[in-house]
Amino acid sequence: MDDERLPDPPAKPLPGDCCGNGCTPCVLDIYQKELAQWQTLCNMTPQERADWRRSESQKSSPKCVGKAALHPGKYKTFRITKADRVTECVYKYTFGLQPDEFLGLKAGQHAMLRLWEEEGVAITRPYTPISPLAQLGSFEVLIKIDIRGWTINAAP
Repeated sequence: MDDERLPDPPAKPLPGDCCGNGCTPCVLDIYQKELAQWQTLCNMTPQERADWRRSESQKSSPKCVGKAALHPGKYKTFRITKADRVTECVYKYTFGLQPDEFLGLKAGQHAMLRLWEEEGVAITRPYTPISPLAQLGSFEVLIKIDIRGWTINAAP
């Protein structure tokens, strides 16, 4: 039986989440789209929500061998499968995808990664993957950790 509960509302970005670089889409644009989609989902019947979720999970990219894991305007949860220390404060994180998924970015694009701290605070930052664009099953990014433990961009 499909989950009949209403979806949780999207997390509102913090004032510092937007990097100010004119990203398309911007984290603020993503939030507005997520909020509109959440409002639409809340107005659906449980059966309509279940049908919508099924149709969304079956979408794939026609240009690549696998399915694109990312969808513009949506956040998705990924599991860290490996963390390798590169320098004193830089780590290479490997995030797992489904075996038939690739990240779905084009050359020069970045992904907005959101980390939830224990206090419930969300930190959102742009990262450009260092793994091949068509790599199936995982993607990698370099993340610099500052002295407070917060994630910051690895590249200046």
